[in-house]
Parts: sequence; C-alpha cells; structure tokens
Amino acid sequence: MCIRRFVVSALCGGAVVLMTARARAQLYVANFTSVSEYNAGSGAAIKTSLITGIEPNCIVASGANLFISNDAGDSVGEYNESSGSAVNASFISGLVFPAGVVLVNGDLLVANQQGNTIGEYNATTGAPVNTSFISGLDGPQTLALSGNDLFVSDYASGKIGVYNATSGAVINASLVTGLISPDGIALDGDGHLFVANNGAGTVGEYDATSGAALHTSFISGLDQPNGLTIYGNNLLVANQGSDVVGEYNEATGAAVNPNFITGLGNPEGITIVPEPGSMSLAAMAAFGLLARRRRRAICERHIGNATIRNGSPLSCSNSTMKPI
Repeated sequence: MCIRRFVVSALCGGAVVLMTARARAQLYVANFTSVSEYNAGSGAAIKTSLITGIEPNCIVASGANLFISNDAGDSVGEYNESSGSAVNASFISGLVFPAGVVLVNGDLLVANQQGNTIGEYNATTGAPVNTSFISGLDGPQTLALSGNDLFVSDYASGKIGVYNATSGAVINASLVTGLISPDGIALDGDGHLFVANNGAGTVGEYDATSGAALHTSFISGLDQPNGLTIYGNNLLVANQGSDVVGEYNEATGAAVNPNFITGLGNPEGITIVPEPGSMSLAAMAAFGLLARRRRRAICERHIGNATIRNGSPLSCSNSTMKPI
C-alpha cells in the first residue's frame, strides 16, 4: 500500500523515484512478513529475506538506512539498508496501522490507516511534531511528494487528495474521485499521476494538476495492484494477489514483463534506491525531467495541429505521438 515516485523528491511511494538513465539500483519489496531486495534492472534476487519478523507496508530510504512502516507493531522502524539489521525497530511508536511514509524537510510524514490521519515526526529522533498534521481522511494509504504537494490515496473514500506538504493545508481533497480502493500512486515528469485501483485490478492514469482522467484502465487485468514505482521508462507494479512485481511501459501501459519478480509473499510497498556511486536521486530526477521536457517540446514543434485519420488531435507524451 505504498510507493516511491519520481519527481525530485523521495517518498513512499512507491513511489517513488524515476531513474531515467539505468543507474545501478536496488528494488526493495515489502512482503507480508519480510522485506526483500532485488536488482532493479534485472529483477534478480539479492536478499530475499533482508528483514524479517515484521509486517512491512511502506519503505523509504534515508542515507544508509531504511524507514519501514510496520502494521504488526503499529510503528515505523529504522533499519540498515545493506545488512537489514535494526537500528531502532520502534523509531516511531503508538501509530494505528501505519502505511505510507515520506520525508519532508527533515521530518517524516506517516499515514495512519485506521487513525485517519497523517502525522509528522522528527526524522532524526522520531519525536512527534504534529500527530494530526492532516486529519479527516478515510483510510489513508500511500503518500507521494511532488515539489511541495503531498498526494494521498484515501482507500475507503475512493479518492486522491493533494495537500501542502509543509503546512498540511488542503489544496484539493478530491483531486481524483470514483476510484475503487486506491492504493499505490506514482508521478512522472510529464505531470501524469498513476493510481493502483486495488479493487478494480487496474492502474489508471490522470492529470496530476486537474485530476482529469487520461486512461482509467491504463493497465488492466492485474490482481490487487498495490505498490507502484517508475524506473527508467517502465512502471513497476506490485500485484498483491498473484505475488509478483510486473514491469510495464510507462508511456503506453504495454506489458514488458508481467512476471518481472515472482515468488513473493503478498507484496505491498516497493521502493528503488540507487547503489553507492550512482547518480543521486535528485540529480537523476532533474536530468530526467529536463530530458522529458526537451523531447516534448521537439515533438510539439513537429506535430503542430496535425490530426490522425479519425480527426482526433495528436498529443505528445514521452516523445511519442498518440491520440488524445
């Protein structure tokens, strides 16, 4: 119930991080009772039981450590990214079925599923800053950060809301509505918002500013899709019901490898972290965003007001021309 996404900031979100060049990276998967580590480029297993004895939901990296929300312990724990050893298994405690986690300006924002709130905690000490940073939600799951905008999937109410990541103020509590148990969310550099509709077995694509539907069944035929993350030109999707992570083209939704990683155990959150020596997340994101905008500008200069045979206007998406 979590992701890490792309644009410039790290989150859980699935969240989480778009690495346009294939920099070396690990993919961390939150299974029902463990965290597994895989090669993000090939899907090859590195450590299938990196962390055990918890019920992880969301994973977010900070320096050499991972913050992991733990359903069973109603807590967020801190673990060493390489060894999986606990730094502080109860870094933040007293939560109520914690789900999405994101880092914002030295603080951790944590979604309390059954508390219907998002709390704010000091990322160094775990001390509470504001346990009701955002309230009035209905089963908040995944958190995704784009600039200073915090996107929240509200599982029970079937919608995606947007809030100020610094103050918690509402920007648009109903950016996208009419969803069926929305869970993982991810954003790309073209202003597109991808949402895992857990109950519908689909991933939908929406305008991240207006919330308008672009493709409500961008990817279909999934089995309880959960965590989402973008890596290179592909969208990785955790299928909770079939115990796999699938790989799909981020521009078209076409399957690249629906069984990219198999043999998982009820996968939820997925997170990508670059290996030491790879470009930093911020640098990779900035490079990717610039490249995408350049390709879009070139495409738009070429197609102008052209139309295809059925009279539908063409639009540019990831440097491809497709009907609106």
